[in-house]
Formats: sequence, structure tokens, C-alpha cells
Amino acid sequence: MAAAAVPTGAGGATLGIADAALDEGDAGTTDLIFMVTLSAAESADVTVDFATSAGSASAGADYVSTSGSLTFPAGVTTQGIGVPSELAGDP
Repeated sequence: MAAAAVPTGAGGATLGIADAALDEGDAGTTDLIFMVTLSAAESADVTVDFATSAGSASAGADYVSTSGSLTFPAGVTTQGIGVPSELAGDP
């Protein structure tokens, strides 16, 4: 699980982001769900901006570049980010 910077609205909580994986198929797309956790529940909403970046997978070939904001309502410590993946098998 990767750690991230303190999100907007977090009184001291930090973020953790779990890896996600899928078996590569022959065609189609499906969402990879990356679970994001706050280290502690907060009394106000917490918002964090996110964006995908290439690592062992390549945007356009393995997944669809995705960015946005994720909001944790007050008291919530776990949320998911869906990233569309390209499931076509490698040549």
C-alpha cells in the first residue's frame, strides 16, 4: 500500500492506496478498483485529487488515463477509485 500526502480537510489523517490487479483477457474493458483509506476518521469531509501515471502498465494500452477528486464524507475511512482497464491480450 502506498502512502500519499495529507488531503484537503484532513486534520492529521494520511492516505493509503492499495494496489489493484486483473487478469488480462481477450477484449473489452473493466474497472480496476483502487481502495483508498484514511488513517483516521475525520469530523469534516476530506477531499483528495488523484491522477493515474504509468508504471508497469501503459496508459492507452493497459488502462485509460483517469483523474479527478475523491471525497471522503465525514466519518468515512475507505473509498474506491475506478480506473478503466483495457483487457485485450498483448500481441
